[in-house]
Amino acid sequence: MTITKDTILGDILDAAPETAPLFIEIGMHCLGCPSARSETVEQACYVHGQDVDALLAKLNAANTSGTTDNTTNTTPAAPSVYGINASQVRYANWYTEIKAKARKYPNATVYDFTTGISWQVNMFSLGAHADSEPLTATDTANMNRAFGGKTTWTPKAVWVVFSDGSVYMASTHNVPHSPQHIRDNDFDGHLCIHFPRTQAQVEKIGPYATSHQKAIDLGWAATLRRAQ
Repeated sequence: MTITKDTILGDILDAAPETAPLFIEIGMHCLGCPSARSETVEQACYVHGQDVDALLAKLNAANTSGTTDNTTNTTPAAPSVYGINASQVRYANWYTEIKAKARKYPNATVYDFTTGISWQVNMFSLGAHADSEPLTATDTANMNRAFGGKTTWTPKAVWVVFSDGSVYMASTHNVPHSPQHIRDNDFDGHLCIHFPRTQAQVEKIGPYATSHQKAIDLGWAATLRRAQ
């Protein structure tokens, strides 16, 4: 598709999810919000004080580069968890370290260290957390199996493995909610993966971030015990 100043953001993100980082760069951190998805490119640029022609050039370059799917071989594949152990896991801040890592390596593996079950995800929008989708129907089935067959917002502490081999403490849930980019993974929406943040950062976001931070901290304590 050719993206113009009148193209609706939701249409762009549905057709070319690889453009999401370009919107995040101009300050649009809630790409799943209905109000954001209903804006045109021109409206988004006006609100965020950006040059519409410069953004259009980037959007169309990304859209025509042949990487219309973040799961193609231009993006590193999600890594295996074989051989991963607790001593490798790092507790690091989302904003100062992990966010850039997720942008570079959007395909990652989530490992539930309590059950030994893992599943692969694509992180497509990086605001206060990582909006993510299971890559395949098998990944969705594995994720749901780790949650005991239940769909819940209750955070689960997990390890996230990036394609460069780094492993980070995190938490996630398995409730699908809009938007959705991968259509054949048996998951009608996306999920959220949270990483460690400071108390001030957590409080600024709200109660849901607080619940994830608690799960992360409890998971980190369990991880340290495993590493001994």
